[in-house]
Amino acid sequence: MIAYFGTGLLGAGFVRRLLERGETVHVWNRTTEKAGPLEADGAKVFDDPREAVRGAAQIHLTLSDDASIDAVLEPLADVIPAAAIIADHTTTAPTPTGERVARWTQRGRTFVHAPVFMGPANAREGTGLMLLSGAPQVRARVKPLLEPMTGKVLELGDDPTRGASFKLFGNMMLLVISGGLADVYKLGRSLGIDHVPIARCGCAAQRKRDDHCPCPHGDNPKKGDDCRGVRLQEGSGGVAQRTGRNGSAARKLG
Repeated sequence: MIAYFGTGLLGAGFVRRLLERGETVHVWNRTTEKAGPLEADGAKVFDDPREAVRGAAQIHLTLSDDASIDAVLEPLADVIPAAAIIADHTTTAPTPTGERVARWTQRGRTFVHAPVFMGPANAREGTGLMLLSGAPQVRARVKPLLEPMTGKVLELGDDPTRGASFKLFGNMMLLVISGGLADVYKLGRSLGIDHVPIARCGCAAQRKRDDHCPCPHGDNPKKGDDCRGVRLQEGSGGVAQRTGRNGSAARKLG
């Protein structure tokens, strides 16, 4: 049985993918009503995370930040099975991620941080990229369980904080790209060119590279449409900015 905590858009996509593979999935969400629709797909929804996790072989999380992960998991330390794998897909800061891995390792549990470059559609389809770092024996055990959830699991070495660091690097690149596109659109308007043909050109170029257009509007976006391919979740951006300010990434990577 798999327990899944955090059933927002990304988490719900992962849950439905797991159910389609024939897995038994227990789900918990802080707002139970948001998890309710997953019952129609075959998931069992719980009000109490302690009950959701009992007997779980795997526990997956897509929550909001470091504090939310600890707030949910710490009270469950006595009920999480010793053989269970805890896989956290939340965007988190490197230093608390390393501390969390060490804490759960001391408790005799397998905890890995496996952040993703995936949107809800990727989670539903099992495409995109998932990062994995940690001790070699842990990666060897966990990777086969993660591979059906994504398009590729990218291993980043033995340092358990490396996945968190590279996730933040990627998010910062998206911020740079978003700022660059804003400048491109501004220049286009100054030249009398609407943003629609610019967006169409960008999507066509992307699809030529990897046969997948990141824009939900295809080749014909309308004025006012946002391209999902360059939007960054506010929470993810906040983690990157906070990490940069307090220097925790530099301390861990330097």
